[in-house]
Amino acid sequence: MNTEFVQTNIVFAKLAESVDIDAIAKELAQQDITISPSNPVRFVTHKDISSQDIDVLLEKLSTLV
Repeated sequence: MNTEFVQTNIVFAKLAESVDIDAIAKELAQQDITISPSNPVRFVTHKDISSQDIDVLLEKLSTLV
């Protein structure tokens, strides 16, 4: 993908069958992060989401997947 040309606030992530996205969603909810469990997961940001918010999510996801 050419990131200089394409700008989007949507990212899809296909998960391995062994990943329990429902358990991940419950764990994230306990940390005040809401996701809709699905596979692929669709991540969508809006103007109130900062790059630091995204970094926090990625850090938390890395411990759960």
